[in-house]
Amino acid sequence: MYPNSSYWYFQRAEIRQKADEHELAIEDLTKAIKLNEMDDSFYEARAESHKALDMLDEAIEDCSTAIDLGTEDMDTYLLRGNIYYELYLLEEAETDFNYVLDMEPYNSIALFRRGRVYYNADKFEDAIDDYTMSLQIDPSWEDYAERGKCYFDLGEYDDALDDLNDALAIFPENTDVLVNRARCNYSLSEYGNAIEDCSRVMDLDPEKSVALLWRGRCYSETKQRPLAIDDFSRGIAIDPEDAYFFVERGITYKGMKQYKEAISDFNKVIDLARRDAKEYDLPMHEAECCITAFEHRGKCYEILKMHEERIDNEKEASAVGINIEDCDDN
Repeated sequence: MYPNSSYWYFQRAEIRQKADEHELAIEDLTKAIKLNEMDDSFYEARAESHKALDMLDEAIEDCSTAIDLGTEDMDTYLLRGNIYYELYLLEEAETDFNYVLDMEPYNSIALFRRGRVYYNADKFEDAIDDYTMSLQIDPSWEDYAERGKCYFDLGEYDDALDDLNDALAIFPENTDVLVNRARCNYSLSEYGNAIEDCSRVMDLDPEKSVALLWRGRCYSETKQRPLAIDDFSRGIAIDPEDAYFFVERGITYKGMKQYKEAISDFNKVIDLARRDAKEYDLPMHEAECCITAFEHRGKCYEILKMHEERIDNEKEASAVGINIEDCDDN
């Protein structure tokens, strides 16, 4: 090893990166930079190791230095843009991906990543355009899956289903895509297909509770309420602080005329919302589950002729900014 050679520090760092020894790689690259502060490739390489260690601020700083030094490597812009995306700095991420696409209009990686930025900014049509272009250049299951999500959020369920089917044709055991197809089938009232996808997910990953949520909803819609209760209860066992399971189980109990059990679940939802309001400054009146719980709990009190409790429920809801409306009997 030559202690005054930045080249050899850089070479050893590359070997250490391949061995996932990123702390040691950073040490070597820092030494290389001290010996030659003007080589942008050293900063680019150190940014990759910082990113691998989840040291995102340091990775951004290294990418920015490499860019200031005039790097022509588009991977540096892609890396920084991806980090900005992970930090939900969407405008900054879009700027980096735009630059790459100005230089390389057919860069499918930049198109895919900018599509994700657009999706998270609720620019679904723009995201669809990017995913479509990326698919024309280098088709992948990810592009189909992400474009399918865009179509779903636009309410274009048939197009969404086509894309999710194409994604699963390439990667049939991807549980996230299977769940999204189940959601799509649920929205199309194809409950049997949705149940089949959720069951497949549970076979592949028994801890993926979101599949239990959607399968339970399908069972509830098809009046298979005991099966729905079982799925919601299993979901609660996996994730005991997920309000959606409690509110869905409460509604299902209510449909079975088990009003006391329903009230208990609605109480839990409201307690969770109250905790989140205190700990995370999340307004209760913006929590969909909380609104639903107040509405259905009030209906249960009304059915049970618990008039004082029903009045107190309305007052409690009003105190946190929720105006109770009539809910469907089911």
